[in-house]
Amino acid sequence: MIKKWKERIRRAADSEYALVFLCLTSFAESSFFIIPPDSLLTPMCLFDPKKWKKFAFFTTIFSVLGGVFGYGIGMFLFNEVAKPIINFYHLWDKFQYVEHLYRSYDFLVVFVAGLTPLPYKVFTIAAGVFKMNLLGFVFASLFGRGIRFYIEAFLVAKFGEEALEFLEKHFVFATIVIALVVVAGVLVYSLFLR
Repeated sequence: MIKKWKERIRRAADSEYALVFLCLTSFAESSFFIIPPDSLLTPMCLFDPKKWKKFAFFTTIFSVLGGVFGYGIGMFLFNEVAKPIINFYHLWDKFQYVEHLYRSYDFLVVFVAGLTPLPYKVFTIAAGVFKMNLLGFVFASLFGRGIRFYIEAFLVAKFGEEALEFLEKHFVFATIVIALVVVAGVLVYSLFLR
């Protein structure tokens, strides 16, 4: 089953509509869809490495736009739309934990969620539910999603199939390490260099 999905995704990534599929997937995954845009982004960078910046840019922008859509779901349609999405993915435990995090660290929470393989849609919807500052939400999403997608695209464009295989096998580990490095850098800067 997984092999068939990978094959379909690779075919989509190598089609003339690849960029359209990438934009739609990036938008949808940030608010209600389960397949991450990385699954299209990385093979597209493998097939056409010279366009990695373009692919990372569109993935980031459409992911953030999808995040704003998720924010709107949380703010205006929580009972009608957000609850069924959370129920469908069995994410109530995570949602309640996210509420606690938002009360203390809203910008950092969205940033880390955008950077890691955490279910980003939970965080976008939660940002709307808990009425996070929209501008702060957009900036946190741009930084988190942008860092993640640009690093992945660069690695695959630069190192090819080996990088793609590494990311497929160790995606969770790699994104957590990247998140920890970035958060550590932010903390060092804010504590010692400001």
